[in-house]
Amino acid sequence: MKILFLTSRLPYPLDKGDKLRAFHQIKALSKYANIYLASITENDTPKEHVDALQPYLTQCHLLRITNMERISSLAKALGSKLPFQTAWFYSPTIHEHMKEVIADIQPDVIFVQLARMAEYRFDFDSIKVIDYMDAFGVGMERRASISKGLSQWLYKI
Repeated sequence: MKILFLTSRLPYPLDKGDKLRAFHQIKALSKYANIYLASITENDTPKEHVDALQPYLTQCHLLRITNMERISSLAKALGSKLPFQTAWFYSPTIHEHMKEVIADIQPDVIFVQLARMAEYRFDFDSIKVIDYMDAFGVGMERRASISKGLSQWLYKI
């Protein structure tokens, strides 16, 4: 079985909850399937971070997003119902690259971590799974309730 695991950041080092969860899911699933990882990055990734994942991966694809792509995506989100969190991690260039990766791998399962990656929709016959992991919207509501001014408005959006 081939599983393509999509994350909004490389799941190493283990310094955030989403990375910790993805790392251990990948580690566990690698006992039963070939794991192909595609992670969005914004900076150069230290080799040792990728090396820490290698024992569990068949392939690793680092997909670089630029600040300009992020700004452009956020600007487009202002005029739509697309959540900022999703727009922040979306790039049409990365989307096209992911389509190529999927066509090449032909995974049985596409596992998407977090709703922020849901905009990367694919028209492939693979089983698709999304791990919402947390209630991001609830966290934003709570932040809005204790914030003031522009911050409060942004959290409400």
